[in-house]
Amino acid sequence: MRYWPLTLVLPVIAGSIFLSEAAGADVVIAEKAIDKWMYHGRVNKLVLSPDGKRLYIGWNGAYVFDTEQLTFKEIPVQAANTNTGLQHPDGSPVRGHSNLALTPDGKRLYVYDYGASAINVVDTQTLTTPKVISIAPLEEVTDFIVSQDGRKLFVAGSHHLGRIRSEANRTNKILVVDTQADRIERVLDIDKQSVVWFLAADDRPIIYGLVQGKPGGGPVVEQPDLVIDIDKGEIVRELYLPKPKVRVKDSMVRGGYFYSISFVDMTPGQSSENMLSIFSLKDGSKLQEIGLPRFSFQPSFVFEDRWIYIMRKQSILLVDVQNKKVVKDVDIYQPSLLQRLKGQKRPDYTEYMVLSKDGKRLYVAGLLFQKKWTPFFDVPPPPVKLVVTIVDAEKVRRDAE
Repeated sequence: MRYWPLTLVLPVIAGSIFLSEAAGADVVIAEKAIDKWMYHGRVNKLVLSPDGKRLYIGWNGAYVFDTEQLTFKEIPVQAANTNTGLQHPDGSPVRGHSNLALTPDGKRLYVYDYGASAINVVDTQTLTTPKVISIAPLEEVTDFIVSQDGRKLFVAGSHHLGRIRSEANRTNKILVVDTQADRIERVLDIDKQSVVWFLAADDRPIIYGLVQGKPGGGPVVEQPDLVIDIDKGEIVRELYLPKPKVRVKDSMVRGGYFYSISFVDMTPGQSSENMLSIFSLKDGSKLQEIGLPRFSFQPSFVFEDRWIYIMRKQSILLVDVQNKKVVKDVDIYQPSLLQRLKGQKRPDYTEYMVLSKDGKRLYVAGLLFQKKWTPFFDVPPPPVKLVVTIVDAEKVRRDAE
């Protein structure tokens, strides 16, 4: 069922904040855009503080968004990569896209700029960087995650064995970092050709899911999701989908199960086949496979009890895991009549989202383009504004119970 918001919008503070009253099928609680136009970059990660008051955003640099005051602030770091050769419209340098990880107590935020030589350890109370952790022996970091007890930081990345950078010379590693001493205590070698793209942590702190993909384009090849025993330092299980696939944006591990979104390339000119697959980490068996509508952009997804929220270009899919079906497609960026009359634009597409601990709010990061953009044809892309939209998750689930 298509779920179209009908929103009464009250512009506040130079029209950059939109507060909406609950009206009809409206699901948007609040929306705020960053003040200035910036270089187009993908949002890599959203992390919510344990109390829900701060949303940390990995974009062109790291930002913190106050969920009550609806304000943005860039987080200064020691190890930043400003040598990208790119500039924002105001002439300031563009930082390498940032990735984030937060300790369970919310006291430390780990920030990495792609291309930098170290991971920043940020004190979230003062937003200062008292320490950095060198990524050596890695040359680049693809993902990192904090264990659920907060004692370990796992860093996935790769380096090249020779001076010539090629797939044949690439080797993948996982660094195991002691977060108390902020030092590398172990280096695990992953004997696989493909790049380790994503990490996902289970409730059992020693087991981690690894997602691999084929880098650099070319033909799609079948690559497994790996389950690694950190204590043993070895791969204990490989999880295969039945068809060659391209990994899309996000995977997660919860309660001994591995959830993964993939799309399968079809013949040229046809749509891709999308699916949500659920594996058991106990024996590696695939328990469920749920077909999904086609995605225009790479989705991220979050989990809450029986429901999985999957982000599309301008909407959120609600998936009922128990009944193996998509029950709603909630359009969160459809402008209301009042907005259209006032000429107010909504974001052009979503980038990433995260669910509050109590399951009541979804925080969605999206981009608003300065002018119309056609991907792959308009190079470079026009400037954008980062927009955070706060969505009432309970209303998204309404009538689906």
